[in-house]
Amino acid sequence: MTKDERIHRSGAVVIIAASLTASGVQGQEIPVEPGGLELRFGIAERFEYGRNLALDVPDPGNGFIASTILSFGLSSETRSQTIELDAVTGLRLQDLPDREDSFDIGDARLGFGYTREAANAGLELEADYLRFDIGLLRSLSDFEDEDGFIVLPGDFSDLTGEGTRSEYSYGLSFDGGRQNLIGYSFGLVGSGLRYTDTTDTGLSDNDRIGGDVGLSFALSPVTSVSVDYAIERFEEDDDEETERDTDAVSLGLLHEFSALTRLEASIGYTIIDERQVISGDSSESGLIGSVGVVHDVANGSASALLDTSRTISGRLDRFLLGRSFAVPDGDFAATLGAARRPDGTIDAIGSLAFDREYGPNTLRVRLSREILSDDEDEYFAATVIDVGYIWGLTPLSQFSLRALYAVSEATDSSTGVEFSAISAVYSHDIGQDWSLNTGIDYRVRDEDGLDRATSPLVFFGIGKSFVWRP
Repeated sequence: MTKDERIHRSGAVVIIAASLTASGVQGQEIPVEPGGLELRFGIAERFEYGRNLALDVPDPGNGFIASTILSFGLSSETRSQTIELDAVTGLRLQDLPDREDSFDIGDARLGFGYTREAANAGLELEADYLRFDIGLLRSLSDFEDEDGFIVLPGDFSDLTGEGTRSEYSYGLSFDGGRQNLIGYSFGLVGSGLRYTDTTDTGLSDNDRIGGDVGLSFALSPVTSVSVDYAIERFEEDDDEETERDTDAVSLGLLHEFSALTRLEASIGYTIIDERQVISGDSSESGLIGSVGVVHDVANGSASALLDTSRTISGRLDRFLLGRSFAVPDGDFAATLGAARRPDGTIDAIGSLAFDREYGPNTLRVRLSREILSDDEDEYFAATVIDVGYIWGLTPLSQFSLRALYAVSEATDSSTGVEFSAISAVYSHDIGQDWSLNTGIDYRVRDEDGLDRATSPLVFFGIGKSFVWRP
């Protein structure tokens, strides 16, 4: 996993009770003025009844789940610093035919972010924690990036059955000398997965920690160069007792041809060493780098990117062309290109993001196809289609439809999986701070070598959320 991917996966988590699931309770938005200390509170109750709520094979029958969801958020913004803290947890009562009746703590999420900006330096801290029942994963929204795209995790094919998945990540970055001829930066990132009481023996705990240091040199007002060194250590508690070390050094160039055209390029070398008690030692090394050009046009921008990266499985080359522009009452952004894997396979890759308002109604589209790497550093193709439409029925009520389709390709260590879901939700605000919603979900999971699992369900939720400023 590259440095950019680690940072990308460790982005700050912003959670309220309304976003627990794609069809969860949607709290009423309360307008407040920016700046100062702000506290957010939420409580919601959700009831759902349906068949095969854990998407098991074979289908065990009908079940019932009741959840009490508590959320808290804190934010403070001044001229030089910002603090964000968001937390949510739930108490879950479940009556499922294939499991013992239980009352326990359900999904939990915690996100913290701190940034401090000075005239010539910047500091950023972030930490995230996510815990959920593997068999009761309601939505893939937990894996959305900052642009709303769902990035499938490396263990996506194993997220079924029983057990708990906990994911943590943290990051620290500092840079200085922004206005000087010589600047500097350093960073530390880490992440890990923990599995508890799982029925899949292929799931293994792992930890990843890495750091980087860099220097930048301003050659002119429009040109700068940089040198960076990064190191990473990965450990997995599997049968192989896998340990993997990665070192990389790179040189970078940033140049503005004009006020409209910018070039960013880098070239470097990486060495990857892996040790496994059964398979033995292996290594991979070679050139890495990228060349990207962005050109601003009258209504948006056009871009081109060529990059090459490496894992222990070999080299991945990608080429992408991009275009973004504004549309009436909305935005459009798309990329299209190709990727070449170490075995020479050529895959089409790209993305599409489209948002538009039609009066009181809103359309949201996210399409993506990318070549990702799992914790075994094996490449797999992942395709996600996510489409939603919201009808504003009245100032206090709305009806929404969302369709989601995700597929991950099989690798030597994992099976291929298709997941699809469709939901229909009616939401209504009830007085100040209160809201309710009700609707239906239909989910399908199809894994290679297993029968298809389907789960229709109905749900009802009611919740209250409010903001307080001391």
